[in-house]
Amino acid sequence: MPPIKTEEIPFDIPENWAWCKLGEIVTMIYGYSLTRSQTKPNAPYPVFGSTGIVGYYDTFLTDKRTIIVGRKGSSGALNRCKSPSWTTDVEYYIEGKYLNFDFLFYLLKTLNLESLGKGIKPRLNRTQEYNLVIALPEQHRILAKLEQLMQLCDDLEQSIRQSKEQPNMLLQAALREALQPGEGV
Repeated sequence: MPPIKTEEIPFDIPENWAWCKLGEIVTMIYGYSLTRSQTKPNAPYPVFGSTGIVGYYDTFLTDKRTIIVGRKGSSGALNRCKSPSWTTDVEYYIEGKYLNFDFLFYLLKTLNLESLGKGIKPRLNRTQEYNLVIALPEQHRILAKLEQLMQLCDDLEQSIRQSKEQPNMLLQAALREALQPGEGV
C-alpha cells in the first residue's frame, strides 16, 4: 500500500491508536459463480448473493467466519456469516487478518462503502476500498462498551414489551373478576 499522506488524515487520534489503509488489514476475495439452479434447498451451507442469503449449497467456499461485501448491484452492502458458506461472484468475502470479527464488521459499516459504487449498476473497485484511510482504535475496549450498550438496548426493549403487556393483563384480570359469579352473602 502507498504510504498515508498527511493530507489524508482527517483528524487527530489518541496515542494508542494507529492510522492505516484498509488493504493493510483485510483481503477482499472474489466469490465464485453459482447459479440459483445449482443451489439445493436442503443443503447445509448458505450461499450469499448481492441481497444476502440467496440459497443453500452442499459445499462451502470458505469454512471461516466471513464478512461479505457487495461488489456489483448492491455494492457496499454488508453481511456476515459465522459458519462455512459460499459467496457468489457478485460479492467479495473477507477473512480478517488482525481485527476482531465483530469489530471489523462495525468498522466496515462506518466506511459507507455504498457511496463508492460507480456506474449505472454500481460496482466497487477493490483498489479504491483498499486505499481507504482508517483509524484503528483499541478494539477490545470499544467492543466491550458496544456489547454493554447493546445489552442495555436489549434490556430496554424487553422492559418496553413488558410495560405494553401489563395493562392488557390487568384488564383481563379485572374482566375475569367482574364476570365471575359473586359469592352469596
